[in-house]
Amino acid sequence: MSPFSEVVHTISMNRHDHSLKLTSLLSVRGLEKRFGDRQVLSGLNLELPKGKVLTVSGRSGSGKTTLIRVVSGLSSFDAGEIVIGTDRILHSNRYPEKLHGSIGVVFQSLNLFPHMTALENVALAPRHVRKIGRKEALDMAGKMLNRFGLSSKHHSYPLQLSGGEKQRVAIARALVMEPLLMLLDEPTSSLDPRSIDGVLGVIRELASEGTSMIVVTHNLDFAAEIGNICGVIERGKLEVSESSDILERLRSRND
Repeated sequence: MSPFSEVVHTISMNRHDHSLKLTSLLSVRGLEKRFGDRQVLSGLNLELPKGKVLTVSGRSGSGKTTLIRVVSGLSSFDAGEIVIGTDRILHSNRYPEKLHGSIGVVFQSLNLFPHMTALENVALAPRHVRKIGRKEALDMAGKMLNRFGLSSKHHSYPLQLSGGEKQRVAIARALVMEPLLMLLDEPTSSLDPRSIDGVLGVIRELASEGTSMIVVTHNLDFAAEIGNICGVIERGKLEVSESSDILERLRSRND
């Protein structure tokens, strides 16, 4: 998959069915993923009800990012199944095209195009995926940037933005297509404290609005704050709880 295709894949949205009335937006059952002889995900299960936030924590290399890539359809998996809405995907199947447009992803690397302004980066998917005219797409992008406190940064290039500003642009780019599910991989990694506060504020707002999200984070305090469901990956499996006690156990093991 080319860099352009991967970015459009992660930010696009073609949300024709707004009528889904499902208890679980996402179900993952018996998920397995190997890299050569290394088993990264081993019979992993999860359920994400619609409108809920699942936080995923765990030690470095435990498979958190791999889980995000597999659920988003950017990486294949070796066994198990993923059900998103009414669509069931087995390890041997390609993701249906409509699902590629139903999931917004923000990775640590952000993948902003350096030769495009913040406005152009956010307008990319509306123009190229939904075939919206340039003026309308730029208007949509501008409103989304304004929502995240970036009204003065429309015409700034990524190199002219702080780490926190770039992260907010990446989130705006994913949200402009109104995805059914948002996946965020370490959204505060490598940011200074002030930038972290800004990004966490955006995620808190999304959570309060009922946006369905999986948020991978090493910040256990933040995970406990926003997660309706808290999860920890260990030995390729995900343990989840509606109580933050599970995070305290992880904290004690890390101390």
